[in-house]
Parts: sequence; C-alpha cells; structure tokens
Amino acid sequence: MSVALVTTYHPRGEIGRLRRLLPQLQAVYGSVFVSMPPSAKPDEVGAIQALPDTRILVNDAWQYGRYNALKAGVESGAAFIHYADMDRLLRWVETRPDEWRATVEQVRQADCLVIGRTAAAWETHPRAMYDAEQIINHTFSRLLGQEMDFGAGSKGFSRRAAEFLVTNATPGWALGADTEWPVLLYRAGFRVRGLLVDGLDWESADRYQDEAADTETQRRFAESYDEVVQNWAMRVQVTREIVEAGIDAWLRPLTAGVGMPRTIELRRHSMRLKPGQNLSRAGVELARRVGNSMGPFERVITSTIPRAYETAVAMGFAVDEQLEQLAMIDEGVEDEIAWDAGFAGWGAAYQRGGAVTRCANKHAAFLREVAAALPPGGAALVVSHGGIVEAQAVGCLPDADHMAWGGACSWCEGVRLTFDGEKFVSGEVLRVGGWQK
Repeated sequence: MSVALVTTYHPRGEIGRLRRLLPQLQAVYGSVFVSMPPSAKPDEVGAIQALPDTRILVNDAWQYGRYNALKAGVESGAAFIHYADMDRLLRWVETRPDEWRATVEQVRQADCLVIGRTAAAWETHPRAMYDAEQIINHTFSRLLGQEMDFGAGSKGFSRRAAEFLVTNATPGWALGADTEWPVLLYRAGFRVRGLLVDGLDWESADRYQDEAADTETQRRFAESYDEVVQNWAMRVQVTREIVEAGIDAWLRPLTAGVGMPRTIELRRHSMRLKPGQNLSRAGVELARRVGNSMGPFERVITSTIPRAYETAVAMGFAVDEQLEQLAMIDEGVEDEIAWDAGFAGWGAAYQRGGAVTRCANKHAAFLREVAAALPPGGAALVVSHGGIVEAQAVGCLPDADHMAWGGACSWCEGVRLTFDGEKFVSGEVLRVGGWQK
C-alpha cells in the first residue's frame, strides 16, 4: 500500500540537504509532492522542479499550502498520505532514519496518526514554544480522549480520511490545520491516535547549514529565541489561531463525503450478581462511567438478556432493538472453543472452518447489514456477551492480528469496528481496566 509524501516548504538554505536525502525519501514514499509559498524565490522553485520524480506546486497564498498539499496527495491515488513540514522532515531523516521509516509504517495502520514529540524532543525547543503549545495539547487531548502533541508538523492519513478532509477542512486555515484536521476526523468516526518520536526535535538551528545541527547548537538557538520578547507574543498569537481552528472544527456541521466511515461499537455487558440476570450496583456504576466517553449512536441493539439491555441504558442510551441471536452461542461452538479463549483463540478456531467459522460469519453478516444502514459517519452500539463479542469481531475482520488484540473482553469491554461502505476495514479493541472477567 503506497504512501505519498506531501510537504510544505519555504526553503531556508536546506535545498542541498534535500537533494542529498531525496533518494532515501523516494525509497520509502510512492510519490513526493512539495507545496511552496508565493514568496519562494524563482531559483528555489527551479531547484525543486529539477529534482527527479518530485512534483511541485506554488500556491497563490502561503495559507493554502497545507490544504493544497493534502489535496495533491488525494489526487495521486495513494492509499495513505504522510503530511510533513519539510524542514522538520529533513532533520528527522538525517538524524533518525530508522525511527522515521518505522513511523511511515505506522501511517499505514491508522486513519489519522498525529505524530508528536517525546519529552527528549521537546527539550530542544525554546520555552516560548513549549509553554504556548502545552495549552493546545492539553485542550485537545482532553477533547479527543488521549494524550497527543498536535503541533509537530507531521501527520499520517488513510486515503478515506484525507478525502474527508479535502471536503470538510478550511483551505486557508494554515496553522489551524494542526487541530482542525484531527478534530474533524475524530468527530466523523475515523480512528485518530497519537505517536511520539524523538526525531521531531527543533529544526530551526539547521537553517543554512550543510547538515543537521548538534544538541549544543540547538540549545544556543533556543536560548536566543527566548530572549526576544516578540517571539513570545508571536507564539501566543499562533496558539490562539490553532485553538480557534480546533474549536470551530468541533462545532461546525460536517459534510458527508465518500470517505466518511460508519462505526459499530461492540460491548460486553457490565457486572451482575450471579445467578441473577440483572446488573449489580457496581455494574451500573461501571456502565455509567464507561458510557460517559461513548456515543452518540444512531442505533442501539442489545441481546434479550436483561443484563445486556440494562448495560446500554446505564451507559445512557435508549435501546432501539433486542435480538435473541445476540444472546446465544450456536450449537457446536462450545465443542471447539471456550467462550473466554480470547481473540487469538477465536481467530485460530475461525481458521479451521467449523462451527466457530459459521457462527462468526453469521454475526458478521448481521453487523454488515447494520453498518450499511447507518448514515455516513453514523455509529451503532451492540451490547451482548462474552464469546459473542469475540465471534463478532473475528467474523468481521478474519485476517486481523487477533493475537495483538489480547485476551477475552471483560465487563463493558469490546471492539470498535470501522466500515467503509462496503466492508469492515479496521478494529480497535476497547479496554476498561481494573476489572476481572
């Protein structure tokens, strides 16, 4: 699956390094697009145009650089797109090539990969940048439910996610794309996750140098940067723009596009007091806590057993339908596998083509019908039981790495399945933690 590199680039003496590192870039990426501002000098534009197998576009205004770069990647037909600020990327490739290559492989495994900076990478930055960007990171990490670093100028996208952004993003909101793009994708149901790397350390000390600056040079540049009051003021203004863009993306209506996926959230019921069928008080409390970070859902389906229905209600959702098929494991399945064998056990049993396979395929067919009936970007919740959740997930994604998915689902745990309009394309295991089966 090819990955296109799309970059924005205002050269500051790095073209010689780009020329030297280009073979490494082209060995990893299926295509390379360079988006340049109108202020780029003619000789700089000519130097980029002369690079082999590199496509260039010069924008009418610098604010359109990131959007137009992403659009070019979509139009290339690549399965995945890695957006990067060129100056940061060059340092990364030069100083930590193995980490960079491994990260490109990670781009192939997510709809949106927000690539950020480790603590070690942050230590090379000016304090003015760190203090300002922590406001951004804290705010939007809370909204998206996981710790991420948004402003490192590097993000990966699936083709479907990039298509959605081309339809829904604001073309002229350049720096605001740091938060606008992942927020839009999160709202639309795409998988958004973060990754921290050492290689996105501060790149400004590399300008007009033949090679990447060392740590001591970075430190001196950072200290000099912090001594200028105007830099602190500029960072406040940049932070304001990025926060405003993210809040706007959180609130405005979305336009459904061809790349907008549907999702189905599979969950096991919460705790009960055996042999009773109803939730215990602790089970209700757990379902409420988990439900606070779920939804909304266009459709909610549970099994006919009370504990499944009560779990959905305790989570805060009205139940649209109860189905007996979500309450039973088919005849012959228990002869092949224990209900709590975990995803790896169910995946291995599925490959044998027996009762487990037939049971999982039946569940998968039902879930495809549910997903296909959802509106673009819509989501459904299905609450059932241990063993059934695993059968459902394995049937929908029989070729996934079930070993990596881990053990059996405990109370309120499950899998979020993504449906692209034709088939299920990915699954994210949803763990709660702190509870036993």
